[in-house]
Amino acid sequence: PHEYSTLVWSMVVTQAREEYLFERVAACTMRRLPEFGPQELTNTVWAFASLGVKTDGLFEAIADECQAKLHRFNCQNITNLAWA
Repeated sequence: PHEYSTLVWSMVVTQAREEYLFERVAACTMRRLPEFGPQELTNTVWAFASLGVKTDGLFEAIADECQAKLHRFNCQNITNLAWA
C-alpha cells in the first residue's frame, strides 16, 4: 500500500498526470484497501483529488475504508481527507 500512495503522491509533486498509470494504481489500490493505513488512504485520495483524476468507485471505496478506520486517524490524516 505504501508504494501506491507514494507513487501517486510523487506524481502530484511533479505534476505528472498519467491517466493510464492512475487507472492501474486505482485498480490495485481497490484490491488491497484493507491493507492501507490512515496515511496511505489519505495520501492516495489527496493525490487523485489534487490532479483531478476520477476513477470509478475509488473515492467511494476509500471513503468506506476510512470510515472503518477513523479511530486510527490523526489530525493530519483528517485534514488531508477533508481537503480531498
